[in-house]
Amino acid sequence: HADQSFVECLTAKRMQRARELLSAHPELPLKAVAAHVGFEDPFYFSKVFRAAHGMPPSQYAAGRRLEGGPL
Repeated sequence: HADQSFVECLTAKRMQRARELLSAHPELPLKAVAAHVGFEDPFYFSKVFRAAHGMPPSQYAAGRRLEGGPL
């Protein structure tokens, strides 16, 4: 991670944890997932998640509910 700034590294870790939470508990409200990974604003969390993964967290969670396994 030498080529990443501290903020980029922290954001990557937060997004990884968000994916883990959404995979394990797709029924969790996005506001709760956002707060758990350190985002006070669920709308900003959604924006960052979409930029990192190409889809909003709600779509990722919906896929988890339908498929029943990690993406």
